[in-house]
Amino acid sequence: MEYPRKIKIENEKLKKLLIEKSNLITIGRGKSKEIEKIEEEMDNIDKDIQEVEKTVDISVIQAEAEEVTKAFNEVSARMEEVNQKIYTLMKEHTPEDLSIKYTKLKKDKEVLEEERNKIALKAQKYTDKIIPITRKVMAEHIEGDFEDYETIQIIDGEVVGTIFNHLEDWKTNFISKKK
Repeated sequence: MEYPRKIKIENEKLKKLLIEKSNLITIGRGKSKEIEKIEEEMDNIDKDIQEVEKTVDISVIQAEAEEVTKAFNEVSARMEEVNQKIYTLMKEHTPEDLSIKYTKLKKDKEVLEEERNKIALKAQKYTDKIIPITRKVMAEHIEGDFEDYETIQIIDGEVVGTIFNHLEDWKTNFISKKK
């Protein structure tokens, strides 16, 4: 017998679950692409912000920061003040629209990630329903001690299960290792 062996399965409930799960996965992948675009834009804005920050002269405050750092255990409250001065100075020189745009993109990314994660959880619930049905349906088609089902998917509108043989796989791997 030739493996993997494909079997058409007539089970509407299983077909419906597989289709719904597939739709959720497609939606989730779309969210991932949106997140990638936002991350890329955020990186570009971050680079712009860093370029602007490089032009800011903070030598006076930096000297003060180094002095405070040496005596950090004694004056940790003072160090916090210096950090705030640096932040304020950077903020004054950074165009507000860049900061606003970055913050908005960060929030949009978080929303999309949350949506994607919710979709993934839904898809997992479908998987949890699909597995027991698949085991039951595929058990009818397992013919030998070494056969097992591998995948179940929709191909051309039909549910198709794939059966493989552990022994045949082992033989193939064994022979390929000997060469």
